Amino acid sequence: MNLNTAGGAIEAEANTADPNLTITNGLTMANDSRYNVKLFGTGTADISRVNVTGATTTITTGADVRLDLSGLSVADVAVLRTDIGEFNTRTYTVLAATGSISGGGFNAANFSVSDFGNFNHTQWNFGVQTSGSNVVLTFQPVPEPATVLAVGAAGLGLAGWVRRKRRVSA
Repeated sequence: MNLNTAGGAIEAEANTADPNLTITNGLTMANDSRYNVKLFGTGTADISRVNVTGATTTITTGADVRLDLSGLSVADVAVLRTDIGEFNTRTYTVLAATGSISGGGFNAANFSVSDFGNFNHTQWNFGVQTSGSNVVLTFQPVPEPATVLAVGAAGLGLAGWVRRKRRVSA
């Protein structure tokens, strides 16, 4: 993994050969610092990741995470959507600390996607959160309209069947 810290950003240029970066003696990310994360494949570990060992990791709520999705082809996006499945969520750990994370962690309001690449932004929900000593990204496909209509029609059919069953037994 290549690391560029210019301008207060950790830019992790991940690749399949070396997607991880290990930082010893802790990490401090102040307000206006940025962690650029890159998804480069469809596997559960195909994302850049920073592993912090040693001292406490401090991430203030003014630090932000930017996600780059430009590394996936149209076919990769389709595979990812199928692998995750509608109504499900995939979680990626993008920062893991051996100690605690202090300073409030990343604020969800400071999360953005810098390059959607072949992702249709209306068909996916993305999020970031600090969970214990990890920072995780979540991916969730938005159900297609046909799926929502099918679930709604099934619910209406079930409600009609229950109503009819009650009338017959009364």
